[in-house]
Parts: sequence; structure tokens; C-alpha cells
Amino acid sequence: LENNRINSLESSLLQPLTQLSVLNVAKNRIKYIPHGVFQQCPALNQIEFKGNPIESIDTNAFSNLPNLKKLIISEAKFVTHFVNLTGTTSLEQIRFDRGAIKEIPSNLCSLNPNLKMLELKSNALESLPDLRKCKELRLLDLAHNKISHLISFESNEESPFSSMSKLHDLLLNHNYINNISSTVFLGLDNLQILDLSHNGIEDIHDDAFANLTNLK
Repeated sequence: LENNRINSLESSLLQPLTQLSVLNVAKNRIKYIPHGVFQQCPALNQIEFKGNPIESIDTNAFSNLPNLKKLIISEAKFVTHFVNLTGTTSLEQIRFDRGAIKEIPSNLCSLNPNLKMLELKSNALESLPDLRKCKELRLLDLAHNKISHLISFESNEESPFSSMSKLHDLLLNHNYINNISSTVFLGLDNLQILDLSHNGIEDIHDDAFANLTNLK
């Protein structure tokens, strides 16, 4: 259904399609994503909302989708709250970019421990989300946000990435980071790409990148 003129999603739209696995409604005119549309399709493993003028998303629109592996919501410029993913536990890729998200729920990784790609580019995040339980992450894109400190969330742990040994792409460009400590990247032994450009960094510890031997 990509590139059409669909402007609304009725709760009964997908009711007969119980075996539907992929839904692509990119480049339409959808402004609101309600609850109850996708739950009628338990086999869904991919949903894509890209290029829609989304203004609002029901908190539970994407909950209870146990087989969903890929969720793309792009250009939801007025959406400030992340969606509730309770009961949606198989996600491997989440792309929620070009929105106005201010905070990522602390249980995101607990609900989806197999998450491999998390793309949150161009939102309004002011602090680093707690992703310590996302041990399968390969790509983390936090570019174009408002992050100022690379420190842990409500703890004294200095390396917020210590459990992400499989991460190979970390994009932090276009934020407000001004200091890189000696331990912030500990645990990222397989990191290949690290982008810290356009931050206004003033101080980098001599050992900040000592363990990043696979950087390209």
C-alpha cells in the first residue's frame, strides 16, 4: 500500500488478513495510528510507516504483536512519546527517527532482548537511554539529538555501553557532547564505526579510545 492517498486506518481494516506478515503503508497521508489495527494480524513481522504526516500514535498501537521483528516509524514530527511495546517481544529492528521523542522507556531491552538495530536519529533525546540489556545490538543511531553527557542513567557506572560487545556502529554525531572520559567506551571491543562529529567536544581523555582496536 506504499505511495497512495490513505489518510486513516480503521480498526477493522486488517481483520480478515490473519496471515499477513508484512504491512507497508509508507508515503501515504496517515495522521493517526490507533490501537487495535495490527493486533488482528498475529503473524505480522514487519510494519513500515515512513513518509506519513503522523501527528499522534495511540500508546498501545504496537503492543501485543509477538511476531513483529521490524518496526519503522519515520517523520512523526509531533510524536513526543515512545510507544508501549508490552507483549511485542521479538523485535530485531526499531527505527523511530525524525520525530520528537524525548525519552526511551527503560524496559525496551528487557522486552526485546534480541534487538539488533535501534535507529533514533533526529529526535529530542537529552540523555543517553538505558540500553544496558540490549546485548545483541549491532547498530545504535542517536545522531541529531540533544544528548550532552555520555554517562549512565541513575548509577555510578561510567560505561553505558559495557554490555554491548556486539555493537559495530555507534552514531552520536550532531549532539551536545563536550567531554569523552577514559571509560565511556569500555566494552565496545567490536566497534568499527564511531561518529562523534559536530558535537563541540572540548576534552578527550588520552585513553578514551584505547580499547577500540577494530575502528575503521
